[in-house]
Amino acid sequence: MPVFRADEHYYSNLFLREKPLQDNWITTLSPGLSFGILNEDSSLTSNFTWNHLFYTNQSELDIDEQLFSLGYHHQPTERLQWGIDGSYNNRSSLNTEGTINGLLFTQVMSK
Repeated sequence: MPVFRADEHYYSNLFLREKPLQDNWITTLSPGLSFGILNEDSSLTSNFTWNHLFYTNQSELDIDEQLFSLGYHHQPTERLQWGIDGSYNNRSSLNTEGTINGLLFTQVMSK
């Protein structure tokens, strides 16, 4: 099943500076796919989402993120239940680096 989500966030001090440089609007567009199989005693679900983050007035920070999850749950009897979940996320975070010209703000990907 296709999934689509859109968010918009406002940050008055994105870089946590004593005197903020500017306000930021961050728009996130998230197309994705979800699959699932359900029967009497088990379920298998998966989800893949691709996030694209747009930074208003700072397009050099625009970035893509990938999120994947998979889960299996089994309940053969009323008292016994087990499951396994896993996920792989390639997410971004803002990084600040001091240079001779001042501060450099970049995106860093973490898995």
